[in-house]
Amino acid sequence: MRSARCKMQVKRSFPIDSSKTKLKSRISPKTYVMVIVSPLKKKFGDIQDGSVGIALAPQTVYFAGKVYGSYVRSPASKPIFESDMAFLAKMRCGAIPLIRATHEMAPQRAVPRVPVCFGVAATTPYGDKWPGHKREASSISTKQSVNLSSSIASKLSLDGKVTVITGGSRGIGLALVEAMAGLGSDVAILDIMEPQVDIEKLQSQYSTHIKHFKTDVTQKGSLENAFSAATKELGHIDNCVTAAGLALDKPFLEYGWEESRRILDVNVIGSFFSAQLAARQMMEQGNGGSIVMISSMAGHCAMPSQRVSIYGASKAAIKLLGKALGVEMAPHNIRVNTLSPGYIADGINGEFSDLEGVVNRIPPMGRIGQRDNLTMAVAYLLSEGASYTTGADIAVTGGLHNGRIEL
Repeated sequence: MRSARCKMQVKRSFPIDSSKTKLKSRISPKTYVMVIVSPLKKKFGDIQDGSVGIALAPQTVYFAGKVYGSYVRSPASKPIFESDMAFLAKMRCGAIPLIRATHEMAPQRAVPRVPVCFGVAATTPYGDKWPGHKREASSISTKQSVNLSSSIASKLSLDGKVTVITGGSRGIGLALVEAMAGLGSDVAILDIMEPQVDIEKLQSQYSTHIKHFKTDVTQKGSLENAFSAATKELGHIDNCVTAAGLALDKPFLEYGWEESRRILDVNVIGSFFSAQLAARQMMEQGNGGSIVMISSMAGHCAMPSQRVSIYGASKAAIKLLGKALGVEMAPHNIRVNTLSPGYIADGINGEFSDLEGVVNRIPPMGRIGQRDNLTMAVAYLLSEGASYTTGADIAVTGGLHNGRIEL
């Protein structure tokens, strides 16, 4: 390796038609080109022409996949992945795939998909080991597994999509903003509060557009204006997540009218009309879309150690809305599903942080959930991987929504 940005030849090379490529002077007919960038200072830069790959967070980019006979640079210089690109992510390394690339490729003639993952063993389709391996990793050692990875990753990608997330300035909503941006989606944050993170830094980190629109989801004009502005600035709306919500832990006999109405207005009315505005825009575009409404374990059962009766009622309403709208909007290719989180760590359920020592022992799985348990479930529901899923509820509760057995 001559530098942090270099070319490498492997033991067995794969031919490409160099007569059809602008890279003729740089790629011989029997050279497989691979690029390694480490440490990662920019998510996208002038990576070696003719190579594509995946970014493995947080510090290193590993490139693998396919080399094409020619390439064209995106007119907007925006990195775009080919839909059938071979992706590779070794999750046991703690790596998260950011499904992006450095150039828009125009395939002339594809060569075999080849796995590369430094720090673990990886082999070519013909059995040759790549240099730099440290231990066996049979799960990525065959051409079949790489093709499978490519198929799955392409269906989970949100590249080129626009996702509206209400309540995206903090908590669950903010976790979803970061996760969807990491999967390639542009994001519109609709929240009455300012984001708890630097939006400019997030945009730079994920190389996507992230916009905040100050919105009160309980006010018709505010919500309509926000959806209109988001559509105008980002071009279209493909996905919507209704994560704006209020919770209050209080004895039933002490609830007042105003606070109860406020919870219902934000959690039910705000979610209902956010979904409606998103669906109208999706129908106008004619390409369908996906809506995920955030419910709660409190919509399934009484919450252990908490008194959240009006909150639970609002989230039960969201769960039923997801079923009804999933059926009603299906003919328009608009999928509507719900997600019911239980106790989640890492600051998402900040208002319940004092209960963490208790709730860690409550779920049947014996532990509290993590933010990735939530974000990955939402990512699935928004993606093409869930194209035949609508009216469903995914409960991310460690099984607690079904009860528990004490012996």
